[in-house]
Formats: sequence, structure tokens, C-alpha cells
Amino acid sequence: MKDSNKISSPFFIVSVSILILNDWILKPGFHNDLTGKLSDFAGLFAFPFFLSALIPSQVKRIHILTGILFVFWKSEWSQPFIELINWMSTYLQSSRLF
Repeated sequence: MKDSNKISSPFFIVSVSILILNDWILKPGFHNDLTGKLSDFAGLFAFPFFLSALIPSQVKRIHILTGILFVFWKSEWSQPFIELINWMSTYLQSSRLF
């Protein structure tokens, strides 16, 4: 698949649609483990797919870094970073669901 066509591919469109549906409709209505995991799965697909379309020479690095950053964000090691962001700005509230 050409890099210029990645963003218009059905895989990308479906993953972004799932993210939008989940974050705007399902999470406010149900807010459970399934909606959290659905966001994780769709986001882990859409984010590196989008970035690899923008930076096609770095596809492998983008996917590896996405995985590493996701594991970090879900770990307890990210808590000081989250608290720093919350302390720095009341407009940017980040938290982790367990």
C-alpha cells in the first residue's frame, strides 16, 4: 500500500471510527473495562498507522516506539509524569484506568 493511501484505507478509517464511537458514545454510557480496552486496541492500531503514513522511512521505529510508550503509560512508572502534567495544568488532566 502506498503511503499516501494509508490514511484513506478501510483499516485506518474503521480504527478511527471505533475510537470516536467509543470515546464519545460508549465510554460515557458504559465506562467499563471493555470500552477501555477497545480504545487501547483501536488507538494502538490507528496511531502508528497514521504516523507511518507521515514518516514512511521510520515505520519500524514508529511501531516499536508506540509499543514501548504504551507499556510505559500503562505502568506505574508513568504516575510521576501524569502527576507532573496534572500539577502543571488544570486543563490537561491525565489518568490511568486500572
